[in-house]
Parts: sequence; C-alpha cells; structure tokens
Amino acid sequence: MNNHVYVILFALSLGLLVTTIISMFIFFILLLLKWFRKERNFPKYSLIVSLVGVIFVSLYYYNYYYNLDFLPKGNLNESVSSPNGKYEIRTYHFETIFNRMARAEVIEKSNNKAKTIYFNDYDYSPLVVWKNDQIVVIGRETLDITKCEVFDFRHERHRQTNLPPQF
Repeated sequence: MNNHVYVILFALSLGLLVTTIISMFIFFILLLLKWFRKERNFPKYSLIVSLVGVIFVSLYYYNYYYNLDFLPKGNLNESVSSPNGKYEIRTYHFETIFNRMARAEVIEKSNNKAKTIYFNDYDYSPLVVWKNDQIVVIGRETLDITKCEVFDFRHERHRQTNLPPQF
C-alpha cells in the first residue's frame, strides 16, 4: 500500500468513525423517545446503520493496530543481505500525519517471500547489522528471523522515544 492510499484510508475511517458515533447517538435518542411514548416501533434503520459503522470501524482498528501488512510500503532506505546470502533485510521509511516511521521486511531469497518484522516510530533509516545467519539487529532491537520474531512499537509498554542507531 502506498502512502497516499494509507492517508486516504485513515481520513475515510475517521469520517466513518464520526458518522458512526453520531448515528449511534441518534439511535439511542430515538430509542429513548419511543420508550417514553410507549410506542412499539423499533428504529431498525438507525440500528442497522450503527452496527454497520461499528463493524467497519472495528475492522479498520484491527488492521491499523495489529496487522503489519496494512502499513504503507514507504521509500526504500537500504537492503542488507545475511552473511550466508539466504535472507535480505530491506528498510523503508514513510511519513504519516503525525511523525516519521520506519519498517523493515525480511525476504527469503529462495522464494522471494517478504514479511514485515520491524515497525518503529521516531525513526527514519534504522541501522541493520547481522550478528549471524539468523539474528539481526535493527535499530536497537535484536530479532531472530528463524523464530519469526517481530518488533512493533505499538505493542511495547515501555518504549523508548529517542532515535535508535541510524544508517
């Protein structure tokens, strides 16, 4: 996904979130009014709009915070091959509405399968150093690629906000 699509999806989801909150507010007001008037008609249309909005916002929230494949591709910084030549780490940077971020993906050269293993904010071009054929240090994070270890700053409780080592 490129940066423009990422920003457009963010703006659309924000608009959908606001619309969902407003429609849920209207739904509950209508429900309370009907309850006080003792009417039997249930506001089905408002309920359906609210539920559809909640489902879409929930799907976007899941993808935004837990899916590393939802990140924009970004601009390539560098490519570093492993000592045995079996893997390659590519680092990318991109700018969001709030700050600069970096991601890194590992590519298995035998089948060209790529997987994002590093995502960090306050970062632009993290330094990549291979310790051996399986262990790589990206920024300040040490990852074992054979154990499918990943670093995602969004899930770190005590993350550092100072700049990690840069390339």
